[in-house]
Amino acid sequence: MKLLYKYSLIIASAFLLFSCDKETEDISKITYYCELDLKGDAVEFVSLGGAYTESGWVATENGEDITDKVAVSGAVNPQTPGVYNLVYSVNNSDGYPTSAVRKVIVYDTTPSVIATGLYHVDASSSRSALGGAAGSPATEFKTEPPITIYQTAPGKFYISDLFGGYYSIGRGYGAAYDISGIVAFDGTDFSLVSSNVTPWKDKHTAVRGTYNEETKTLVLQVDYSSFTFHLNIVENQ
Repeated sequence: MKLLYKYSLIIASAFLLFSCDKETEDISKITYYCELDLKGDAVEFVSLGGAYTESGWVATENGEDITDKVAVSGAVNPQTPGVYNLVYSVNNSDGYPTSAVRKVIVYDTTPSVIATGLYHVDASSSRSALGGAAGSPATEFKTEPPITIYQTAPGKFYISDLFGGYYSIGRGYGAAYDISGIVAFDGTDFSLVSSNVTPWKDKHTAVRGTYNEETKTLVLQVDYSSFTFHLNIVENQ
């Protein structure tokens, strides 16, 4: 009986090993993710009433051209100022997706000293208690977060984040904390027209400031809750 039991264990073990080998055959496989590159710029500007011309894209999978397999979703309306997102998507042969996004900004072309375009928040920017004076530069601005500004109507400007990247980039909270708004500029002073709602379910309450034409800098004091953000927003050269 002991001998029979020992042989039974040997046979069972051999069966399990054989079964394991069969179950794992051909499971390992290399998948190549697609490479998707946009031609032109990731942010493009179109004048109000003009026309948007697609710059194109290139996609490959393991060196093979699959550009014609890319699907594009979204549309641009050149008759209405705004930010339009075009999403480019493609799957590899195993179904794994790759995507890219292009922002197309339709802007009002009324002449203004403030140019529509790409800006950044200077590292000298700071945050104080509400109504307080600008203090030492805040570490949250040391990477000089990017800002987009465009004219939505004569004398009115969209600013992509009225926090200046303080929370989204400086604190690492992510893009949900980029809170855009519209400000008016009368040639001398700024004022708040509207602000989007923050994740904390409230809005910015006031914007003041000036524009330095020589340095192409918006010097803004932005009130929010119990804080004032002192933003020096500089046009990219």
